[in-house]
Amino acid sequence: MRLHRLRITAFGPFAEPQEIDFDALSGAGIFLLHGPTGAGKTSVLDAVCYALYGSVPGPRQAPGTSLRSDHADAGTPTEVALELTAGGRRLEITRRPEQDRPKKRGTGTTKDKAQSWLREYDGERWQALSRSHQEIGEEIEQLLGMSREQFCQVVLLPQGEFAKFLRADEAARGRLLGRLFDTRRFAAVETLLAERRRAAEAKVRAGDEKVLGTAQRLAQAAGDSADLRAWPLPGHQPGDPGLAGAVRAWAAVARCAARERLTVAEYALAAVEGRHAAARRAAGEARELDRLQRRHAETARRTALLAEAEPERERVRALLDRARRGALAAPALELRGAASAAHLSAAHAEAAARAQLPPSLAEAGTEQLSAVEQRLREDLGALGAAQRSEQRSAEIGRERATLEREARDAEELLRDSADWLARWEATRTALAERVDAAQQAATLAEQLAGRLEPARMHLTASQRRDALDADAQRAEGELLSVREESTAARERWLELKEARLRGIAAELAEALVAGEACTVCGSAEHPAPARPAPGHVDRAAEDAAHARYEQAEGRRAAVERKLAAVQEARAEAAAAAGEATTAELLALTSDLSSRHAAAHAAAAGLHAARERLAGAEREHTVRSSDRLDAERRAAGRASRREALDQEQASLEAELALVRDGAPTVAARARTLEDRVRMVTGAAAALRRAEDTAARLKEADAQLADAAFKAGFDTVEAAADAVLPDYERTALQRRLDAWQAEEAMLADRLGETDTALAATLPPAAPDAAEAYEARAAAKLRTAGSAVDAARVRCAELDRLSRQAEQELRALGPLREAYDRVARLAGLTAGTSADNERKMRLEAYVLAARLEQVAAAATVRLLRMSGGRYTLVHSDAKASGRGRSGLGLHVVDAWTGSERDTATLSGGETFFASLALALGLADVVTDEAGGMRLDTLFIDEGFGSLDDQALDEVLDVLDSLRERDRSVGIVSHVADLRTRVQAQLEIVKQRGGSEVRHRTASLRD
Repeated sequence: MRLHRLRITAFGPFAEPQEIDFDALSGAGIFLLHGPTGAGKTSVLDAVCYALYGSVPGPRQAPGTSLRSDHADAGTPTEVALELTAGGRRLEITRRPEQDRPKKRGTGTTKDKAQSWLREYDGERWQALSRSHQEIGEEIEQLLGMSREQFCQVVLLPQGEFAKFLRADEAARGRLLGRLFDTRRFAAVETLLAERRRAAEAKVRAGDEKVLGTAQRLAQAAGDSADLRAWPLPGHQPGDPGLAGAVRAWAAVARCAARERLTVAEYALAAVEGRHAAARRAAGEARELDRLQRRHAETARRTALLAEAEPERERVRALLDRARRGALAAPALELRGAASAAHLSAAHAEAAARAQLPPSLAEAGTEQLSAVEQRLREDLGALGAAQRSEQRSAEIGRERATLEREARDAEELLRDSADWLARWEATRTALAERVDAAQQAATLAEQLAGRLEPARMHLTASQRRDALDADAQRAEGELLSVREESTAARERWLELKEARLRGIAAELAEALVAGEACTVCGSAEHPAPARPAPGHVDRAAEDAAHARYEQAEGRRAAVERKLAAVQEARAEAAAAAGEATTAELLALTSDLSSRHAAAHAAAAGLHAARERLAGAEREHTVRSSDRLDAERRAAGRASRREALDQEQASLEAELALVRDGAPTVAARARTLEDRVRMVTGAAAALRRAEDTAARLKEADAQLADAAFKAGFDTVEAAADAVLPDYERTALQRRLDAWQAEEAMLADRLGETDTALAATLPPAAPDAAEAYEARAAAKLRTAGSAVDAARVRCAELDRLSRQAEQELRALGPLREAYDRVARLAGLTAGTSADNERKMRLEAYVLAARLEQVAAAATVRLLRMSGGRYTLVHSDAKASGRGRSGLGLHVVDAWTGSERDTATLSGGETFFASLALALGLADVVTDEAGGMRLDTLFIDEGFGSLDDQALDEVLDVLDSLRERDRSVGIVSHVADLRTRVQAQLEIVKQRGGSEVRHRTASLRD
């Protein structure tokens, strides 16, 4: 990579555009970049870094820090352009940071986004490549093969940081080397192995927990055996080799103990079963004897009770016999009762029906009533035709009413249409005039709108012109004030300066030291040094006055810029406003606005006016047609009304004869129907009464015959003997129960075993059952013990198999954990196998540091006259410290090897410069061998004597063997006579400037 040209505008301390020709500076191989403190030497390097990577070196890119020059004019954009050759390609990179600029319209500022341009020279012209920040950054980093951090360490060699590197501990060196050589992949390997170790450890711990959980369940399943309680649990340690054997032994002991307890429980169960069987037999025999003895006693008691109930049995037999004879006459009794009830009901109905008949029919018989009914029905049938005529007359009335209503509606519609049609011509004329007026208003609104917008723009410009006039007057007054203040401050500063010059001898005398040469005359003797006069002005007072003068000048310049900006804006506003005053423009704008608003409001009704006119024309057509239709329908209604009147008159004459004084034919029909029902009901009631009387007489004869045949003297005796079915059933059941009880007792008295049991002593079944219950409880306890022992054995067998499976599955996990743990400990530097406690990343960086030390030694030997050599040290650190990144210097004069932190100031500069150059070579090789044709060395030369400085410059001059150019950034005045090509940064009030100079070399 070779730099050709750098252009800086409004960047850092540089207000005006500056151009640096690196080709001209690089011709001599070494060039010097010098200037006063704060002039901007480092800003030149920042500009190179910013052009390449879009940011400046770390500490100077703090948040809130602006790259823009405070001295630059507000309208001048900050821009950096760098022309370079990289990878055989001639490129130009131009960048502008995010910055504020004045608004193009109005006052205030607006923020411009950051911009970048990348161009390439193809031998004839520049070709644009990209304007994307990301694409340009990727392209440059790929061409250079270095990140921004590497570039700042390799190309912009910061001697101060490498001096810190020499004195830093291994951790600090590791952080710097890690940024330069990008060893993050090795740190990622350490992290990955640590994560895998933790994951494997978690799996082993989970497996151990699972096995120990199974062991706990084994202890629970084994019960309260004394030997199991005393058995110790194995420790929960990942990778514990004794865990599997302890669990297996524990499970074997638990299974053996459980089988022994099962055998003992089975023997105990067999003994208890024999005793329980004997107790059960004895209890059964006692219960049977007790049952037979109680059966015999119960039989004797019930036999005595049956004998006492014999009189009642005879009475029940007599009642049942009389009831069976009475049941023979019961049907006749029921028949006679039903006939009597029916006759009474029919007689009452007959009396009620005759009471409703007219007096002429009160004593009429059945035949007379039938004849009257027949005549009434004939009259009712004749009313059917009259009802249809009456319905037709009602329909005619409703139809006439409908015709009358339609006639009234049609007449009202005709009157409304006639009135509307009479006003049609006037309505059409008015609507047409509205349409014309709205059309004219729309045309006027367009004309006024075209005049209104320019008038408003002129008014706005005029108002701004008036406001700027006031601002200009205020600014002119302020400028006059600050000019007077600046003139007074300048006069005061010049007065103090003149006074100080008059007493400068006393000031120089104060700096005299006895025995040392005077800086003015060179004499070492000072016989009569000057004394300060009263009111003597020292340098501090002059500097304070000068500072006040500069502040006043700054305020004056700011006010002048402000006044110029106001005057320029006022001229623009005046040109836009024209010659008219603000009042005239305001009156014109108000008039145009009101006229435009009125015309626009009038034109807004154009569409509505057209719609109303079209609607009115459609309504005229419809109303004309409706009037003709209404006249035709009125003529038809008149003809129909006359025909209906004639038909209704004929029907009403016929109906008057049929109604016979009733209001309607229906009322006449209801009257005849009521009479028919009355006569029909009376005839039916008379016939029912005659029928029921005949049936009652026949039932009396049948009842007397049935009572005689059943053996009763009278009908009343037979009726008393009849019992309800439920009473007769209850008596029969009592008699049947006595007979069944008698038969059952006879059977029991014939049982021999019952009689034999009665002769034996009383049985004791409670004691036998209690003994059986105790035997059964013991049997259940023994059975439960056997079941529990069997379940325990089965559970222990199952858990033992489960534990064996878990232990087998845990084996590969332990092996994987051991393997990963060894690797993780080795790469992390915590393993005992890693004797120097070096992490993997530190090991790789140690190799890089060894390369850097070897490359640095080549130049350090030359700069130190063959005395010093840099060597990498991987000596084991004391205590718990890490090793691998030690850096020592070997002194050839003494043969000793010591830490670089013990070097003196000049020796530290030698070592740090050699280290920086060596690191540049190694990083360049790491980046793919990219040539670095331009390097910068920042400060550190002030600690060298003349001989050492010559040796260092010889080493830097030797870099030209690789066709390199080296830029030295330094304040050392002696370098200005040793380095021919120079780039001087001149600090001025309005911003720094860059000057190319060529100095004559000192012999």
